[in-house]
Amino acid sequence: MPRYVVYFYHRYVDFRFAEFDAVLKMQGIHDPSTVYAHPPEALDGTTQSPFVQVTLPSDEVAAAISARCVLVKGIYGLLASGATYDDVLQQVLAEQSPLHPTDGTWSFWVDCFGLRLSLQEQDARRLRITSVLDFPGVVQLKNAQFAYWLFEDKGVLTSEVNVKQVIFARQVTAASHDSASTRHLIDKHRLKKRKFIGPTSMDHELSLLMANLALVVPESAQSTSVAIGKVTALPPHAILPPLLLFAATHLAPRGRLVYVMACQRRDTNDYAQHVPSHPRLRQLHVCVQEMTRKWS
Repeated sequence: MPRYVVYFYHRYVDFRFAEFDAVLKMQGIHDPSTVYAHPPEALDGTTQSPFVQVTLPSDEVAAAISARCVLVKGIYGLLASGATYDDVLQQVLAEQSPLHPTDGTWSFWVDCFGLRLSLQEQDARRLRITSVLDFPGVVQLKNAQFAYWLFEDKGVLTSEVNVKQVIFARQVTAASHDSASTRHLIDKHRLKKRKFIGPTSMDHELSLLMANLALVVPESAQSTSVAIGKVTALPPHAILPPLLLFAATHLAPRGRLVYVMACQRRDTNDYAQHVPSHPRLRQLHVCVQEMTRKWS
């Protein structure tokens, strides 16, 4: 199957693979290990790479996944990757096949994760590829038939001074703001655009992330309006055990319960051992967002 590279946004980092796996499941791919190998955590204090190589059935599947994921910036067809530009050029030259038809229009873009490049720096990096590889056809910056991307992975920490990875890829799909994309919903539901904000208003990205984790699809809600009369019952002292019990008895088979729980930060990072459980529910993911030095 074709090889692709997924470019993740650098936020909600602990959520990215949980969401990606859930969206794969929506596309009928139930075993993520057939798509990608989960990268190890960066234990040396460096930044976890936003680039992950995957195997997908087709460009159409890649486009559908990218459109649904909140944390995916784009999915690109992988042409070459390596630690240096020489590695990348050797891989592309070894293919001995044209990048695209001679009558095609093309564009070439450069992006460095962890460093903002000037136009001159982008041109210098672009020239390292175009001076060696043949790009037939006419350059067309907008709506080109073939768009190529050169990515550098540097990291965001000041201690990360060297480029760790160079990737050359063709654009399959990037983050779109049309009505069919999740990015459209993120823009629509930003807190600044809401007419009313309460003390429990949730971050727009996190709420859509939770919808993906719960495998929510169109028309899956039984009702979107609830009539609330006079409330006389007092809320229980313990919230989560009744919530888990209700979910265990009312969720559809293989349905998911997703919730937010505030807690103190743990140096040992053993959050999963302290999350309330229920014998009829299986814990899939515990995603941590560290908000302050004390709270997560």
